[in-house]
Amino acid sequence: MQNKNHIFLQLKKITEVTTLSFLLFYILLPEISTNLYLGIYAAAILILYFAAGNYRNTEILQEFLTAGAFAAIGFLISKLANGCTMADMWNNKSLFRFLLLEACIAEYIIFWLLQMKSQKEQQRFYETSASMKLFPTRESDLERLSLYLSEVDAVGINGTWGSGKTFLADQYIERNQDKYEVIKVEPLTCNMSAIDSYLFQQLEEVLRANRIYPRYSRKLQRALSENAWGKQFNSILGTGENDQVTEFQGFCQDLDKLDHKVLLVYEDIDRISGENRDQIARLFDLTQKMISHNVKVIYQFDLGKMADLDFNRDYLEKYIPYIINLTEISVKDIVIEALEELKHVCAGLNWGDFRLLFEAPIVDYYFGREFNLPLQLEYRVENVTPRKLKAFVTEVNTIMQQPEFSNKENRNTVIAFFFMKHFFDDLYQELPFQKSLLEEMTFVYNNSENNKEEQITIMELIARHRLTKEKKPGTEIDKEAITTGKIKEMFFEEGGKNTGENLDKLALMLLLGYKLEFAQKKQEQEKEQEKNRENDRLREKASEIALNQELRDIADIEYNEKISRLILNLHQNGKSEYTNAEAVAVTFLKDVLLKEKTQWEEAWKDFRQKLFQSNFYKDNHTVFNLVTDDFCILFRALWIYFSKHHLQYDKDDIMDKALDFYKELDDNKEQLTLEKLAILNTCEFEKRKYYLKTIAWFNGLEITGHFNKDSIYRDFLEKYTVAAYKHGYLRRYNLDLYISSKKETEVNNQGVQRFLKDCKKNILQPTSSEFSEQIIEETNLVTGFYDKNLRLIQQENPASRKTFQLKVTTKSHVSHTNETIFEALEQEIKNGNFNNIQEKESFRRKLEEYYKKEKINLREYMELWGKINK
Repeated sequence: MQNKNHIFLQLKKITEVTTLSFLLFYILLPEISTNLYLGIYAAAILILYFAAGNYRNTEILQEFLTAGAFAAIGFLISKLANGCTMADMWNNKSLFRFLLLEACIAEYIIFWLLQMKSQKEQQRFYETSASMKLFPTRESDLERLSLYLSEVDAVGINGTWGSGKTFLADQYIERNQDKYEVIKVEPLTCNMSAIDSYLFQQLEEVLRANRIYPRYSRKLQRALSENAWGKQFNSILGTGENDQVTEFQGFCQDLDKLDHKVLLVYEDIDRISGENRDQIARLFDLTQKMISHNVKVIYQFDLGKMADLDFNRDYLEKYIPYIINLTEISVKDIVIEALEELKHVCAGLNWGDFRLLFEAPIVDYYFGREFNLPLQLEYRVENVTPRKLKAFVTEVNTIMQQPEFSNKENRNTVIAFFFMKHFFDDLYQELPFQKSLLEEMTFVYNNSENNKEEQITIMELIARHRLTKEKKPGTEIDKEAITTGKIKEMFFEEGGKNTGENLDKLALMLLLGYKLEFAQKKQEQEKEQEKNRENDRLREKASEIALNQELRDIADIEYNEKISRLILNLHQNGKSEYTNAEAVAVTFLKDVLLKEKTQWEEAWKDFRQKLFQSNFYKDNHTVFNLVTDDFCILFRALWIYFSKHHLQYDKDDIMDKALDFYKELDDNKEQLTLEKLAILNTCEFEKRKYYLKTIAWFNGLEITGHFNKDSIYRDFLEKYTVAAYKHGYLRRYNLDLYISSKKETEVNNQGVQRFLKDCKKNILQPTSSEFSEQIIEETNLVTGFYDKNLRLIQQENPASRKTFQLKVTTKSHVSHTNETIFEALEQEIKNGNFNNIQEKESFRRKLEEYYKKEKINLREYMELWGKINK
């Protein structure tokens, strides 16, 4: 019936156009020639194409072209009525007329092509829409909504903002569109003072579309209008007192004539302001009166918000007696769907990246150990609606297009930041985001000493709790001290006034990735530096003490600094996402190291000047200072940068090139110094060729004295011994000798000597008859390395040095170079017949080839070859 009504309306329209065209050209413009008409017609269509010639405008193009075609028919009929015959029109053909006809036909062909493209786009849209399926829980909600609407005329859908009320109603409409004439009323987009008039306008359009003349619609609209002259006009032309029905009853009678029911959908009626409450109340009343006249209604609202507008449940009972509640959807399902709806998922995002926010407990061992409280923190996120969650996932996916944020070491912080932004808006708005959240985020502490609430940071909390541990026997606890019991009240007391807020803040701080242990380490270091500044002797050794800090400790402090930098950049892109050390490393690579070797010296001067004179990258500052060796700090910055950045540059290639840069610009190129040991400790080469190149450089440096009392030297020995084992040059090494030697302080350190001799003893010794010259040279280099160190520790005097030391501790993981290849070679040995000389020689060549490609190391080479020769 709806299709028939549409056809009748279209016939009515084209009949009107044809009739008007006929009358125009028959009565008013009978002298217009066919050529002139075709020329004007073609020009008009051409202008229309210039204005709206796009596949997105095919609906309006179709209306104009259809009207034009039937106007042409009206013109043709007018010519026939004026005595012109079809034969006359045909005989008067000319090239000009033929071209005009061709132009008109071409314009219609163009429209057909646009229509084809539009249909493809629509098909793509429908396929996308069809892929947006309801969650299983929402399918159940839809079943209940369908059941209620089949039995009653008014149903309310109760759900929080963004919970999916509109989507559920749209799905119901889509699946039942043949049953209803649908009218959507959105109070936020309507003039609230005339919303009831708007409703009758929409109903009038439905009646007209069904070929029912609405007798009283205009009168009702004027009656409902707040315009004074409109009401006066209605009173003059209105029905008389003898009318048997009112205008409203007459309108309802017109609604009864419809073959389909009208479905009114009121969206978000709870979003209006309090001053418009009366208009909504009137809308309720009007709708209630129409319900028995072919009208059904779906109301969408949040009962809590309606109560705030003074529409309590007792009031709504009359108008919306039946209300269904939306079922809560699991966060996992929403996140997975949100990712599926994205055009492109960046950085391989999946549910696992978001799980830590909603399912995994938050664990901080330092917090539990420091305060003697539970290690696991559990909190509950409120109001996790599909709309809000999808917006959260979309924003995370958008920012993940930047490599710095998609980096696996940083992505948890990025996700947690947007989690706070979308789900903890009050806290997000409260923070100024000017410095570290460890300093900005405060917790409420109810001080029982003065009965006042205090705002304290997490580090202040730790410091004040430690006062209880420092209490001496027989003395009172410091008034500033905060006991474990008080901390338990702050975070875990059931029903506590500020417990929820405090726990949310602590949970978010840990979700963002902050390590309280590292923050405490930084605080203790700052206190130690302050104490050193008060001591004349230690103040003179300030730079030595600073550089003697272990590299691992520096990385721990950098860890929290990196978290803060990421957060500040996500809040304001003008802030740097890099720590100062990272920014120095990145700038050095781009401005100095990656230039031609001949430009290094000049570029290094410009680089240092740039760092000292300005914020060289966004708001970053230099890490160089006037009393510390710049090269040592530079290599430390490079080590920090490569600890988290692996994709843009090859670490081994860059560090090798950085060593070449240092060799080129170092003022003391020939001598082995403490600075060189510090720099070597920051180099962790995975590739064998760079490791060999580095120890060859070390072997060639001049010895000026020993480093037996310097822990940095012993760390250097450990690092390069572990690397020698990893690259396969040692059968084994005995760290027990090395570790025990750290406790010794004699100039002739026997423990170090034993360690070096033991390592030299365990160097593999391939024979020249079985292995290539390259392998022999490599083992000679390693042997020379230990010989050099044995000579070094036997020097009588310590080496000359500057007044600072840099202590570096690193660790290496030992395993086969390539587990897959090693296992395959072992299997080949197991299955092979190496009594055959040719097969044995072939296997030896394969080992040699794998060794050259660094697929196996020397120890693995000799181990495999030894199994054949057993």
